[in-house]
Amino acid sequence: MGGSCSAQNGAAQMSKEDEEEKQKLMQQRGKRRSSISAECETEEDTPYEKKVIAKTPETITRIEAAVADNFLFASLDAAQKKEIIDAMDERKVEKVGEVIIKQGDEGDFFYVIESGEFDVTLEGQSSPVLQYKNGGAFGELALMYNWPRASTVTATKEGILWALDRSTFKHVIVDANRKKAKMYEEFLSNHDILKNLDPKERATIADNFLPLEFAPGKDVVTQGEDDKSSMKFYIVIDGELKAIRDGVEVNKHGPGSYFGEKALIEDVPRAATIQAVTNCKLVAMDVAAFIRLMGPCQDVMKRNIQEYKTAEQAQADAKTA
Repeated sequence: MGGSCSAQNGAAQMSKEDEEEKQKLMQQRGKRRSSISAECETEEDTPYEKKVIAKTPETITRIEAAVADNFLFASLDAAQKKEIIDAMDERKVEKVGEVIIKQGDEGDFFYVIESGEFDVTLEGQSSPVLQYKNGGAFGELALMYNWPRASTVTATKEGILWALDRSTFKHVIVDANRKKAKMYEEFLSNHDILKNLDPKERATIADNFLPLEFAPGKDVVTQGEDDKSSMKFYIVIDGELKAIRDGVEVNKHGPGSYFGEKALIEDVPRAATIQAVTNCKLVAMDVAAFIRLMGPCQDVMKRNIQEYKTAEQAQADAKTA
C-alpha cells in the first residue's frame, strides 16, 4: 500500500458519482478515508517544532504508567517516547458530565487517561458503547485519518487526562505506526474475514494492530474477565494456542485464526481462557478500534460464534473421536 497523492491515485475506473457514494457509505460505517500508510499527509509541509512542557520526575513516571499498555506507543523508540511525554499536557477533569470530545467535531487532541471514568456514546444510541475506568486512551482515529470525531466522550467521574496535540501526534506516532502497519497488510489481504474488504479498509485495520508475543503456558485472555475497556481482539500470526472453557480444552488456534471477538460483540465476559501452547506471535486491536473498524466483518464473526463448543460438547466429541 501507499504511494503518492498524484493524479494516478484517482485513475481508478470509478465515476465521480460512484466515488462520492463510496465516501458517504464509508462515513456511515464509521470508516476512515484511508490508512496511515495510504493517507496523503496534508500536514507534511507544516513546520513542526518539538513541544516541551516542563515536568517533574514524578509526573513523568505517572505518564509512563498511563501509556504503558497503549498499542500506539509499542512502535516508538526511547527518543520518540520522550518526545511524546515532553509534549503531553495535564488536563484535570473536575466536573461530571464534562464533554471531552464531541461526535462530528474536528480532532485536535489525543487523550490518555490517568484516572477518572468516561462514557463513549454514539448519536442515536441511549447506552454507552464503551466505558473507560482509570485507564485507556481515546481520540486517535480522528487525528490519524483527518476525519471528524466518531463518538462523544463524557466524564462520569472526576479524573486526570494527558492531552497530546495533533501536530506532535502526527509527526511522531503516525510516522512510527505507518512502518509497522505495512508489515501486516499482505497477511491481512489473505485472511478469511478480511479478504473481501477493499485495500484501504484492510490497511486502516492494519494501522490499528499491536504486535504481541507470548511464551508457552502464558494466558492471553482469561475466562470470566469482564473489563471491556481493557479487552482486545486477536489474530494469530504464528504459533499455536488452545481455548479452555470450564477446565476443558474446547478449541485450538493456529496461524490466521482469531479470538476475543465474542465478548466484544455480545458485551459479555470472556467465555474461555486462551493459552499459548508454543511461542506465539499475535496482533491485537483494542476495543474502541474494533467497534469502529470491524463492522463489515461482524456478521461473519457472529455466525462463527454459533459454532463455538461448550465444555460438555468438547468432552462428548472427544469420547466419540
